[in-house]
Amino acid sequence: MVYKVKNMSCRHCVMRIEEVLKKNGIDAVVDLSSKSVTSEDKRIPEILKTIGYFTE
Repeated sequence: MVYKVKNMSCRHCVMRIEEVLKKNGIDAVVDLSSKSVTSEDKRIPEILKTIGYFTE
């Protein structure tokens, strides 16, 4: 699944998202240019919300 993350705006955002996903054992591709996170894990929206990022 591809999750759009509207408020991801810089490399620091990417690193923060990658860190929280890794801590939760989630394998994902985080892409700043498309402002997206690609993963088959359905917990992505819930986990990102805990650090202030919201998915579409």
